[in-house]
Amino acid sequence: MKNILGKALVLSLSAVALSFLAPTSLMADKPDTVVKPPHPPKPPHPPKPIPPGKNIPPVADAGADQIVRMGETVTLDGSGSIDLDGEIIAYKWEEDGVELSTDISFDKSDFWLGTHIITLTVTDNKRATASDSVSIAVNLTTPPPEINTPLKTGQFKSYDIDGNVVTDGSIKDDGYYQTGKARSWSRKVDVVIDNATGLEWQDYTYSIQKPWLTQDNYDNYNWYDTSGDTAATYCTDLALDGGGWRLPTIQELGTLIDYYQADPSVTPGIFNYIYLSRYWSSTTYIGAEQYAWYVSFDYGLTNGYDKFSNYYVRCVRGGQLEPSNFSRNNETEIVTDSTSGLQWQDDSAANTTTGNWIEGINYCENTLELGGYTDWRLPNKNELLSIVDYTQFNPAIDPIFQNTQHNYSTYYWSSTTYVDDEEYAWTVNFYIGYSDEIYDADKSDDLNYVRCVRGGQ
Repeated sequence: MKNILGKALVLSLSAVALSFLAPTSLMADKPDTVVKPPHPPKPPHPPKPIPPGKNIPPVADAGADQIVRMGETVTLDGSGSIDLDGEIIAYKWEEDGVELSTDISFDKSDFWLGTHIITLTVTDNKRATASDSVSIAVNLTTPPPEINTPLKTGQFKSYDIDGNVVTDGSIKDDGYYQTGKARSWSRKVDVVIDNATGLEWQDYTYSIQKPWLTQDNYDNYNWYDTSGDTAATYCTDLALDGGGWRLPTIQELGTLIDYYQADPSVTPGIFNYIYLSRYWSSTTYIGAEQYAWYVSFDYGLTNGYDKFSNYYVRCVRGGQLEPSNFSRNNETEIVTDSTSGLQWQDDSAANTTTGNWIEGINYCENTLELGGYTDWRLPNKNELLSIVDYTQFNPAIDPIFQNTQHNYSTYYWSSTTYVDDEEYAWTVNFYIGYSDEIYDADKSDDLNYVRCVRGGQ
């Protein structure tokens, strides 16, 4: 066991049973609370008056950097450029002082191999100018795949160990870093579209409850036979908006959780119909195959329960989430996920280091030096869940990780505060992949294990 603050920290290994609430405890004919519309935005402050005769220079915008194959057509677009007190009257695109175009946008397909820095200069009607540059990287092969970091958790405030909001940057938690892919939603009639993942979600009725298995299949130990009147069959048969629906995996269902929200734990104003209750995933609970994983949308808990239980159903369609792709450097003892771009500590200390929540944060920030890197941090909950392997059991993690505590009652800290009681933080248990915010999650009193991460957007 590591000594984080110069004194031995003792981990109590008293058994903590996973909490399986009675399946009817969250059931109701009507939702306890429906999503309330977001508060109207505050009116913007009026702009400061501009002194007579003073010109505000324009703002140039050359667009986002691009990675393309040689011979591929590149569109360079300066339409994001603005002038607040007049108009832009001229555009000039250059590379190394050579003029390429004077149009607001243009196409070019004859870039040579290498990286090209293209500069856009704009001129307003009072002859003020501004410039911006864009990078065009040209390769012989297809551009590398986009790095798909886990989604932002939704948390944007920092909290100390006592649950107080911190604004001075002294606590390097989830609210400080806010790492991850930004969430973005749109809607078409009864379908919610997650623009960050590409998944589409059914959203037109409250009251669909189904078992994961029929009672007959459950009684005959047919743990994977979802035929009959079940959640999976309901989604397969759903004709909404042309069909193509399925029961979501636990990873897909988990993308809906906003960890800055509770009652319900989803981004406000997105879903019209949601219960503060349990929704089935299609993922079996390895180690107890009569169970399947669910998400409880009162506060975002993920757990498992008997497949004959009647839980709510929200169907999904669209492409599958890209799985993690791990590799381990045995010399540095770092595991890299090429899908997310995250790098994970996997030395012996990841199997022994414990402390309370703030000690875990400080260990990653100030103590750990591994592989020549010192920019480690405590992962947020979505990042920590990204290394859970729901096809594995004891431990529920890819076997490439060589140092993981996976007892029934041991947990790893995340940097994400539990928003319904800010003196607690979310943890993950790698015995089965269960996440919690109550058991062994008191920021001050509980001693949990620490695995640090680096990278991420």
